[in-house]
Amino acid sequence: MNRAEAYRLLPVAYAHALLLRDHGRDHAAIARALGIVAEAVGPLLRLAEAKLQQLLDTSPAGDDRLALLAASLDHSAEPAEPAEAPETVDLPETVDLPEAGGAAEIPEHPGAPGT
Repeated sequence: MNRAEAYRLLPVAYAHALLLRDHGRDHAAIARALGIVAEAVGPLLRLAEAKLQQLLDTSPAGDDRLALLAASLDHSAEPAEPAEAPETVDLPETVDLPEAGGAAEIPEHPGAPGT
C-alpha cells in the first residue's frame, strides 16, 4: 500500500494533521485548522504517524483493505444515549438511626417540590 492509500484509511483528523505537517505547517497552524489546542498537536501527530505506519507495514491486499477501513472507522460509532433519570424520587419521611435510639424526622428542604 502506498502512502496516499494509507492516508485515505486514516481517521480524518489524523490525515489532516499529517498532511498539514508534511506541507510545513507548524503546531499552531495545525491546531487552528483542526480546532484544537496547540499542546494537543504533538501527541496527535505521534498517534497519527503510528497508525499510518501500521497501515503501511501491514499492506493488506484485496478484501483485507475493506476490513482495515472498517476497523479504522469504528471509532465513529454513535455513543449510547444516557439513561434518563427519574423525574421524582420518593424519600422516606423518617430515617431509622439505631445508634441514636430511634427514628428521626427529615426536615423539609426549602424550595423542595411540595413545599
